[in-house]
Amino acid sequence: MNSIMKNMALAFLTVLLIQACGSPEPAQLPQKRQFDPARSDGRAIAWADNVMQAVGAGDAFGKIRYIRFHFVLREKDTVRVDRAHWWNRQTDDYKIEWFDPMGNQYTVLLNLRTGQGEAWFNRKPVADSLQSRTLLQRAYASVINDTYWLLMPFKLNDPGVILSYEGETEVDGQKRIVIRLAFDNVGLTPQNQYRIYIDPETHLVRRWDFLKTPDAEPRPALWLDWQEWQGVKIARKRQFLQKPITITFEQVRLDTVVDASAFLPPDSPPEVTKK
Repeated sequence: MNSIMKNMALAFLTVLLIQACGSPEPAQLPQKRQFDPARSDGRAIAWADNVMQAVGAGDAFGKIRYIRFHFVLREKDTVRVDRAHWWNRQTDDYKIEWFDPMGNQYTVLLNLRTGQGEAWFNRKPVADSLQSRTLLQRAYASVINDTYWLLMPFKLNDPGVILSYEGETEVDGQKRIVIRLAFDNVGLTPQNQYRIYIDPETHLVRRWDFLKTPDAEPRPALWLDWQEWQGVKIARKRQFLQKPITITFEQVRLDTVVDASAFLPPDSPPEVTKK
């Protein structure tokens, strides 16, 4: 095993800390299927619609052409995962970058529609086709995972989503409406389910329980630090309740204008990348 593959293996172990909670669908990929309301509870659909309206999932999010963020997972005060994302929503060109525990830098440029792309290791192109393909697959899985953690409230009526209504409950003295998301054979982890806790006054998500399988022990996390960009609301923090782990979304930018320079290859000449 050469040095790149060894470092990739170390990095892959790190990513497994969180990617058990993968997204059911890569955001905005072209879909032949559509959400089927006949398979969901009408009350759950109504509350999902309330959530999507509250976060700006209609016209406001439709105007967003460019998203960038860092997906940062901390265990206590130690950063375990830090992945930088850049997304051109007009073309579905995507750039993702991360470092392994040895300090090596990985960069992948890919297109979410075609799955085609290129990889770089320490700012140099990965020439070996197997290594490049492995990095592209890992990058794609990370994109799906990280964008779902960021954008789940915008995806409640995605193709293959099945919504059920679980009633009202009280959490820490606060009333919450609970709906459950299941998935009909879509995405990388269709067996996953999520229980969503909605604030009935603001219609914002305040917590979710991740279930690896329908009967698995729930893994709850609070949704905190709601902020707004261009009429779009996003919760910037996930606080796990059973472990000293937080996920924060840092250096967040949502814009109607695409920063084309963000998608330049990492080995571009300095005079180009400075522009």
